[in-house]
Amino acid sequence: MTIDELRPDTLTTPPESYGAGEAELETIAHAIEQGDIAIDKLSLAVKRADFLNRYLEQQLTNIEQDLKQLGPQPGSGESKA
Repeated sequence: MTIDELRPDTLTTPPESYGAGEAELETIAHAIEQGDIAIDKLSLAVKRADFLNRYLEQQLTNIEQDLKQLGPQPGSGESKA
């Protein structure tokens, strides 16, 4: 989603992938830092960035939990002692 496409009803639309969300978050952060966002879109951009940040963190947490459930894998160097 581009900054121009931001609307209140699209702020919590999940990105297509982790990479897409990360790229969108970086684009928003860069635009804010450079002052390239129109004032009428600034609030929406900040809210979208907050959503993306929380969404991406949750994706990482989910992966971490999945890995813990799998436990140590053979040959990983971890012992069960």
